[in-house]
Amino acid sequence: MRTKRKPRTNVASLRDIPNVGPATERDLHRLGIRTPAGLIGRDGIVLYRRLCQITGVRYDPCCADVFIAVVDYMNGAPAAPWFRYTARRKALMPPPAPAKKRPSSRPKARPTRPTAARASHPRATSS
Repeated sequence: MRTKRKPRTNVASLRDIPNVGPATERDLHRLGIRTPAGLIGRDGIVLYRRLCQITGVRYDPCCADVFIAVVDYMNGAPAAPWFRYTARRKALMPPPAPAKKRPSSRPKARPTRPTAARASHPRATSS
């Protein structure tokens, strides 16, 4: 029989959560999460997508693994390294669609002349 996990309420700051360093703490602040209790009951994938939306940047998917890990920890799971959550993230989050190729704005390169034409040029050096 499995016991229900009890959310952690005794964590003082975000940096006290395993897997949270300065960068993750900044990302959580961008999401409006200032205390560990703000992670209880949240969804790490939703947090990741919201961060990408807010910043306009597609973060490395490993960031989602970290969010899943910290939310899981605050919801009562034992501490585990973020990379243990990669399989769960891959099961929940499909890979992104490939980026559409945009037409190049660079001018096309001029074709080079054949070598024989260069040799017959009047300025060609002779030995």
